[in-house]
Parts: sequence; structure tokens; C-alpha cells
Amino acid sequence: MYLLTKHIIKAKSQIVKHYFDFLTFIFKKFFIYTKNLLYYNKIEVILFMERLIGFAPSIDENCTTIILGSMPSVKSLEQQQYYAHPQNRFWKLMAIFFNEGIIPTIYQERLELLRKNHIALWDSIDSCIREGSLDSAICDEVPNDFKALFAKYPKIKTICFNGGKSFQCFKKYNKDILKDKTYTFYTLPSTSPANAKFRLPMLQEVWQQALARHINNK
Repeated sequence: MYLLTKHIIKAKSQIVKHYFDFLTFIFKKFFIYTKNLLYYNKIEVILFMERLIGFAPSIDENCTTIILGSMPSVKSLEQQQYYAHPQNRFWKLMAIFFNEGIIPTIYQERLELLRKNHIALWDSIDSCIREGSLDSAICDEVPNDFKALFAKYPKIKTICFNGGKSFQCFKKYNKDILKDKTYTFYTLPSTSPANAKFRLPMLQEVWQQALARHINNK
């Protein structure tokens, strides 16, 4: 009787073990299937989304510093203007530094204000797929050609990144430039309204250090 009970218990434990092994197998297969399904759905969404195209650089032969964003926002693309979102603090900062706090109402005058102070504007990304305006939604990006730009405008020696995504994309495709000791790099807090933890005075303090040479020589 004892041996029979022992065999029954052993058989039950093996059944339970096989049952849990079976469940583990099913869950693993389900996880892999779901992961693949999400991946291919993402690819399908990307294929049918419109590719966003960035802007030409605002630059001339006298510029010595370039400020790089990641990719223009939805609002900027609609208006075909750098930093067109009314809550983006970029132009407010530039006005504080170079125009007694007054933002020029005409867009071309804003660009000219920066060029007059030898500052160029561009983005790290030439084109990408993105839903909305968040940097975290950027995928399938194509970088801008900075080797060609810096060859054409050799006075550019300071590169300022407006936010972490701008630097990440630049770093991904321009490792040789980052190693070049003739350039100075500043990764600055984003002026985007999404970076709400950095209020204007905080942004002003950090950005002022990066642009000090231009501010002092205006």
C-alpha cells in the first residue's frame, strides 16, 4: 500500500510538472508571436506614414557656431519655420541674448538676427518617420550631411545641440567629427515645451554659457 501511494504521488507530481512545462511552452510561443505581430504592425504603420522632410540650414560664410535641433515639430513643418511652436522657448532665449528681449515678428528677421551674430541653424535629421512631435517617436531617420556642410563653411567650430535627441542622432552618424579636437560641443537642455522641468531662467543660464562669446561680442 505504501509503495502504491508513493507511485501515485510521484505520478501526480510528474503530471503537474508536465502541465506547467506545457503552460510555459504555450506562454513563450504566445509572447514570441505577440512580439513579432507588434513588430510587423509597426513596420506596416511606418510604410504607410508620410516621411517628414526637414529644412535647409540657415547659415552664411561668417557663422562660427551652429545650433542643431533634432527634427522640426509638426507646427514648424506646417509653418516652414524653425521653432514655430508658440510655447517653444528658443526664440525667446535668442531675443534675450541678442535683441533686448524682443522677438522679431518677421521670421526672416529672426534668422538674420542669428546670422548677424554668426550663429547658424539646422537639425541633426534630414528626414524621418514620426507620429506627432515627440523626439521619442522618431524612427527610420536619415541624417543631415555635416561633413559636406563643414567643408563648405569651415568657420563653424562650435556645435550646440538643442536637446539630447539632437546629440544622439548626430553621434550615431558623425563619430569622426566628434573625435575632431578642432570642434567644441555643447549638449544643451531642450527649449521644447515638452522639457517643462527647465523653466526659462534655467535655460537662459545654461545656454548663456554656450553662447557667451557671441553674447559678449554683439
